[in-house]
Amino acid sequence: MTLPLASSCKTLPGSKSKSRLRRWLGRGRFSMDCRLKKLKAGHIGLNLGLCPGTYRGRESHEAAIHIAEASFCFLEPGIRRHCPRYAGYAHWGVTAISREEWFKILDEWEQLKQGLDVATLTTDLQILRAIMKNARREFIRDFDRNRAKLSKMIAQLVPWMRTELIEYEHITVLGI
Repeated sequence: MTLPLASSCKTLPGSKSKSRLRRWLGRGRFSMDCRLKKLKAGHIGLNLGLCPGTYRGRESHEAAIHIAEASFCFLEPGIRRHCPRYAGYAHWGVTAISREEWFKILDEWEQLKQGLDVATLTTDLQILRAIMKNARREFIRDFDRNRAKLSKMIAQLVPWMRTELIEYEHITVLGI
């Protein structure tokens, strides 16, 4: 299955890009980055990756689908609940998660998507209590837009993960 990946991420190679990024940030847009992307050298931001198979060094990062940290924070509670190895500092490390654990996690992500689809107020989403403060604030600033974008990301990610789990016994979380 092919994922609709973001073709580019914001880079800061020169002063023109910096001023363009400042203008973009100054427009009052507080929308979260919910793109599924392949990372290339020079991309900025904190991203976590999902790599089919077990960790193989640099090759794993190139094969992985990367997700911005703020968006990944919404996926982490399910991972923590169903994978005992994803604890402590796993957010910053490398954790291989088995197919059986992933199926439980994916079911929870689908429930999260359903909750996002019907939520009209922030209080409708209990998951916000488990999210880091900065990610929660970013999500709430543009609630309707971020809710829809996060739901769309999950709708794209879950089928891809299920397809990859047919071939691979593990999918590895590549931390920051």
